[in-house]
Amino acid sequence: MDNLILLYKKRWFVIGNSAFIAVLSVIIALMLPVYFASNATLKTSSASSASFLSMLSGLPMADMGFSNLNDELNQFISIIESRTFREHLVLSFDLVNRYEQTDIDRAIEKFGDYLQYEVTDYGYLKIRAIDRNPAFAKILADTMLSLMDQMYKEMNQEENRYNRQALENRLRQNEKDLQIAQERLRDFQAKYGVVDIPAQTSAAIEVYSQIYAQMVAAEIELFTTRLNFSPEAIQVKNLEALVSNLDHKLQQLLNNAQGESPFISFKKLPDYGLEYANLYREVEIQAKIMELLYPQYEQARMEEMKTVPSIIVLDYPKEPLHKFKPRRALIVIGTSMAGFIFSLIFVYAFEFFKNLWLALKTQTGE
Repeated sequence: MDNLILLYKKRWFVIGNSAFIAVLSVIIALMLPVYFASNATLKTSSASSASFLSMLSGLPMADMGFSNLNDELNQFISIIESRTFREHLVLSFDLVNRYEQTDIDRAIEKFGDYLQYEVTDYGYLKIRAIDRNPAFAKILADTMLSLMDQMYKEMNQEENRYNRQALENRLRQNEKDLQIAQERLRDFQAKYGVVDIPAQTSAAIEVYSQIYAQMVAAEIELFTTRLNFSPEAIQVKNLEALVSNLDHKLQQLLNNAQGESPFISFKKLPDYGLEYANLYREVEIQAKIMELLYPQYEQARMEEMKTVPSIIVLDYPKEPLHKFKPRRALIVIGTSMAGFIFSLIFVYAFEFFKNLWLALKTQTGE
């Protein structure tokens, strides 16, 4: 009741102070510059570069962290965050003078306040260009889309070229290895005749060849991934683990002398039979590698020559009709409420210290 009585006594102070702050906030809100935002929503085209791991889809493993959607969005974001992208826009539109900055570094930093982006719930990227002039905001957003498309194409073309070169070099080496293996097998057959290889040995060779071919594909994918990612990237770490795992399986198949190892029977074969098995196995390995690499090489060549658009724009930038900020109503409401609360605190604090001072004065007088 004492608090209510005090509030009633000081009501005009609270009302007047709150009204003054409210009027002041209205004046300040009206003086703030108005900014407009031009928005655009985009995604990448479905054309993605050749994936070596696509041939390994039958293995009992997940996607190893390779998500096309995440990779494409990360590339978009890396382009937007790059200095090359922002510096090009700052120089193209003379933003150093427009933002009244002293040098290009400060203008690039200031430009970050007028460039916003976010990933929607559906996996699309939404970018926003902000400026006091709505027409300039649209022009800036259009230029951003064009520059992103250009840089994204260049990144993909560079990556596709690396993929194609790596595949081409490995394919040429495989052709030589296959030819040598075939010639050695032919010479052996001509000298000693054909040795009958048991069915279980042929099956073991088939399994070994498939795992070896998978390891070669993973090594090539690791080589090309290292060109585009840092050594600590999750993609590089996953591929290194995959190569190590496949190599471990090969060593188990070759060195395991007990249990159900398919290579136990090799030691029991005649000397000629064992030599034939080794030659036959080498030919099968090289043939499997050829079977795997050649389609990938042709696909990489097509990807390198593709000229399809790399970015699909769902919402093109428009000249905004309504301001983006400041939100004057929220500013006035928030400031007015803060002024009212501050007035209450001041009234009760003033009364508290006043009573405390009177009590101390009374005690001192006594």
